[in-house]
Amino acid sequence: MLKANGKYIFLPIVAFIFFLTVILCNGTVTVCDGFTVRLKHLNIIPTHRVKECDRERLKWRYDYHLSAVEQVGTNLVNPSEEDGNARSQFGTFEYWDQMYSGMGDFPRDEYSWYYGWETLKPIWMTHVADRSLKILIPGVGNDPILVDLLQAGFKDLTAFDYTESAVERQSDILSYETAAEGVRLLVRDARQLDEEWAQEFDAILEKGALDAIYLSGDGNLEKAVLELTRVTKTGGVCISISGVVPDELRRHVFDNQEWDWVRDGTTDLKAGCFVFRRR
Repeated sequence: MLKANGKYIFLPIVAFIFFLTVILCNGTVTVCDGFTVRLKHLNIIPTHRVKECDRERLKWRYDYHLSAVEQVGTNLVNPSEEDGNARSQFGTFEYWDQMYSGMGDFPRDEYSWYYGWETLKPIWMTHVADRSLKILIPGVGNDPILVDLLQAGFKDLTAFDYTESAVERQSDILSYETAAEGVRLLVRDARQLDEEWAQEFDAILEKGALDAIYLSGDGNLEKAVLELTRVTKTGGVCISISGVVPDELRRHVFDNQEWDWVRDGTTDLKAGCFVFRRR
């Protein structure tokens, strides 16, 4: 109890504490290591604040808000064992896994790599206007692009990343979207995609994934583009936002035998927006 000008101000303090409590109970609650879940959106009334957790104790999040997201086993080529071959830290599994776990240089909650949907939208809609097309987003990370595509009317979306922490983070982002029924969110390595995906997708959208793969070591970009080529339908489109892959190497991997260069983003200011069409 405090006193000012001879009057007690106990009640205002109590009112403030009550107001703060209401916000916390009806808004958000932090669930270990930076995970924040909008409990009101999930129609869950918390009885206590979780202070300690592991992957098993976090499973309840998937039970409630990932029913629309397919969780599939991994298909990795032991990327963490190859970090010693990377050209920089931005090409290592460890760097990205730590970043999406909240220990990196960029925000873990969400981050639009290079630039956001409003900049990309005119180019995307020019080449991928049909909302029924099957779309693949490699290296999705914590980019909110899936939300943007869903809100633009695209429903048949498959996205993957090679770190489980990125998939977990993306699942949190998607949990706020009621239209996520058509989304598949997977742990995958771009250099070794599912065999049954041959000629599966009408469009691919990657934002910096090929840059990170290039930085991960010699030969990895070539392997990844071969896989993306294999899973793209004839006449399908690949839109690549890139600022690191050398131009000569890009022209080599997206060669004229397999791809037509529809848009050359080499002279774009911030990062190039390249559009390729599968032959």
